[in-house]
Amino acid sequence: MKFLKYFLLICLFFFTLSSPCKSANSQGFEKNLEKVIKACNQFAFDLYKSLKNKRKNVLISPYSIDIALAMTFEGAYNETKKEIEKVLHIPFNEIKVYYLKLIKSTNISKKDCILKTANGMWVQQGFKVLSSYKNTIKTYYLAEIKSTDFKHDPEGSRRKINKWVYKKTEKKIKEVIPKRGINKLTRLVLVNAIYFKGKWLKKFNKKLTHEEPFYVSANKTIKVKMMQKKGIFNYAEDEKFQVLELPYKGKEISMIIFLPKKVDSKLDLTLSEFYSLISKFKKTDLMVFIPKFKLKEGYNLKPVLYEMGIKKAFTYEADFSRIDGKKDLLIQNVFHKAFVSVDEEGTEAAASTAVVIGLKAIPRFKVFKVNHPFLFFIVDKKADFLILFLGKVKVLRL
Repeated sequence: MKFLKYFLLICLFFFTLSSPCKSANSQGFEKNLEKVIKACNQFAFDLYKSLKNKRKNVLISPYSIDIALAMTFEGAYNETKKEIEKVLHIPFNEIKVYYLKLIKSTNISKKDCILKTANGMWVQQGFKVLSSYKNTIKTYYLAEIKSTDFKHDPEGSRRKINKWVYKKTEKKIKEVIPKRGINKLTRLVLVNAIYFKGKWLKKFNKKLTHEEPFYVSANKTIKVKMMQKKGIFNYAEDEKFQVLELPYKGKEISMIIFLPKKVDSKLDLTLSEFYSLISKFKKTDLMVFIPKFKLKEGYNLKPVLYEMGIKKAFTYEADFSRIDGKKDLLIQNVFHKAFVSVDEEGTEAAASTAVVIGLKAIPRFKVFKVNHPFLFFIVDKKADFLILFLGKVKVLRL
């Protein structure tokens, strides 16, 4: 009995010592996870800033784009890695553990709220991917790894990937990779697909939906089907915006609407303003009007990401040696498509991102084509290139 008593005391002693450590480790993990989430959100705002003046409507899933680029980041090295790291605001090197946590948490399967994400990697048959990279993509990004034949059947491979996305997004995203988006030099494609369907916590009454004007600008209106409901909502405002939270059933996911107080507002919003306003939410009795709407948008993000600072990854200076152990790969394209539908019942949304990675083509020859205004000189070579004639040509006359 004495032995048992001492044994239990020793166990209790070590348990007491270890418990604070576990708690501290848990707190450290949660703090790091917060940093990763803030980094994802900062990337979302940066991306919006780059896109908002390029089109009238913007619809993206920054989370989908972030995940696809994070998988790409895992294979990057040196300056290529640093550029992706900077644009994604990655706070520290070992992010894969935290992305795994995010991927697991962004999968909800309930009767009135479905959120699911899926990752995939398609590799050229016979192309050797390092086992370390393959294991990272499979273990931490939960990616399905499949082989295909880009080299001999790029179009068939494209259709195969698009079919996978179509299925994972419940038939909402078609053709995420457009025709000729894959070629014979493609060696792998990293894909994320995300799908959401949620019912409002409190539905809008269809009988109250009616046509109303929607101000495209201060002087121009269009007719929309305006939904309405009365209730108590989380609400905040400042001098620029009114902000409303519309929760979905389960209260795990919400739509937050930032409504400018001025019709002709440029819709500028920073991440700090976003956090500041939602921190001021108060339960408020409101009459809410929002239009029914559907949006579909598609992008080739290559020029946008290049402008944002991911440059070397698209050029011959790219270093993705952590994928195949060589420096023979670059990003050919980054494609993104998104869909959303909002009505009285709730919201359905889907998106997909595809990062197409291929071999660096062997440059054949340089091109010199005089097809725009030019200068010319006639020089005396024996007199150290004495300029005899100088001309500027803008219009050619025969």
